[in-house]
Amino acid sequence: MKTLVPMILSVCFIGAALTRANEIPKPGPEMQKYAASYCGEYTYTGKTQATPLGPAEEVHGRAIVRPILNGFAIEAFYTRKGPEGETQSREISWYDSAAKNFIYTFVSNDGYFEQGSFAPSGDTVPWNGTVVVEGKRYKQRGADANLSDGTGFIRKQEVSIDGTTWMPVEESKYVKVRASAADSAKLEQELKRLETQAWKAVVKRDFKTIDRILADEFIGIYDNDDQASDPIWTKEFLISVVKSGRFVCNSIEYDDLKVRIDGNAAAVSGVTTTKETFDGQDMSGRFRFTSTWIKEPTGWKCVGDRAVRISDTTATSTQCGQVLAFRVVEPKPDIKPKALEEFAVDVYAPTWRKHAPGMKAFLIKGERGKDKGTYIDVWAFDSVQTRNFYFPKEGGDASETGEKILAKAPSLDYEKYFKTSEEEVNYTDYVVFGQGRSIEGSKVIALRPVELKTGVDAEAFEKFAAEVFAPAMDFQAPGIRGFFIKGERGKNKGHYAHVWIFDSIETRDFYFPTEGGTASGLGAEMLSGLPELGWDKYLKESEGDIYTDYVVID
Repeated sequence: MKTLVPMILSVCFIGAALTRANEIPKPGPEMQKYAASYCGEYTYTGKTQATPLGPAEEVHGRAIVRPILNGFAIEAFYTRKGPEGETQSREISWYDSAAKNFIYTFVSNDGYFEQGSFAPSGDTVPWNGTVVVEGKRYKQRGADANLSDGTGFIRKQEVSIDGTTWMPVEESKYVKVRASAADSAKLEQELKRLETQAWKAVVKRDFKTIDRILADEFIGIYDNDDQASDPIWTKEFLISVVKSGRFVCNSIEYDDLKVRIDGNAAAVSGVTTTKETFDGQDMSGRFRFTSTWIKEPTGWKCVGDRAVRISDTTATSTQCGQVLAFRVVEPKPDIKPKALEEFAVDVYAPTWRKHAPGMKAFLIKGERGKDKGTYIDVWAFDSVQTRNFYFPKEGGDASETGEKILAKAPSLDYEKYFKTSEEEVNYTDYVVFGQGRSIEGSKVIALRPVELKTGVDAEAFEKFAAEVFAPAMDFQAPGIRGFFIKGERGKNKGHYAHVWIFDSIETRDFYFPTEGGTASGLGAEMLSGLPELGWDKYLKESEGDIYTDYVVID
């Protein structure tokens, strides 16, 4: 089920002189409640009766219901199939605060048009409206009655020519589509299969499979210590060097494969062990990689791949390698919040996800705490090596090869929305302690600064953070994980922070229901075992409550 509540990200203090943006209006409780109850994806089956609106027939189809326009309206998109073929329809509904009811408009690609109003009452949503078919106007009424098990609703409709005598039109059952654990597991296995199949095809010189799985815009970044080859590989370049024999991969084996799915995008990560040469030079070794996949009409395609050679240093590090870079940004005064956030969702985040292997970028906004109202530009790199590939120097420009990658992305028109920043100190790059820690797919991240006690050995604390705390937090309380990070570049360089990750805003509110408040009720009981992990041995008691909850613009 979708909700109107935006995803939340909580991050610690980033800078003292931060600019507050105007608050975006939020829909009222009536709209939020309706959206929470009815938004989602449905399949439906039913029967129609012979009426002036059409013949009697069995119908089935699909409906996708989602909030739009910052949650002030609900859009439902219907696809229906019957003996006469397929029709598509769209319905927009919104709350009229003056009339105290909802207004809707419904239009179909076969010329059917309907508009009216409804007012939810308990488990039923009755409505009244007017239908226009082939130039004639009819009265219509009906109701959606929720199923007792919460899986959907029954919709019944009636029509009248004179507004007095009513005849039944349709009765259909709508059932919400819920991704089962089996379906999710099946998709994960499919992406793992495609990942291994693509590079097994390189070994076998199976160019048809390579061409099918890799997207035309594929970009791979393979910076080796020996620099035997150009680090940027396009699909065309990969196929050409395999065909010519310049690149020979004799074998590739996979370990520790993990899949993260986000709608029509996914990331596959793991470790490969290869035996390969480029221009006769041995490039064999172990590599940690992350590949990016996009679901297209023809299936899943790999659009990016990032691999880093595993050295003794990276293999034994207490850091997982991920870098989270936060930079304060200020919207231009003439830019409306709605336009800014549409840019962030529709252009900014998808562009970097698709065109920059090993990294993603998105916009967040302060929703609670110290920096409420502030916008932050977040860049998440899959490793320190990837960050260094793009930005080798602290506070410096992108590298020459990094610029080549970034230049492949379409023009974002970024400066149209944000003021140009000349204050490069207003950012921090954080490295993460603990293998496998990630913000991928998170809805809420609570991050608070922490300080080591006098005399505590930093290396000992970082070992505790990576090997004790992070793994234990995976099982401490339902819906919540935790780890520590450390500023590695920028304003908060050298400073530690503690990160909470929640799987939803509801989970965050369950544990911490009020802004600035402490955990309460059952949530407090679930977190009561935290001191037993021993972090008080290393950290000073917190003075004050400096934090910010950021909304992910997504």
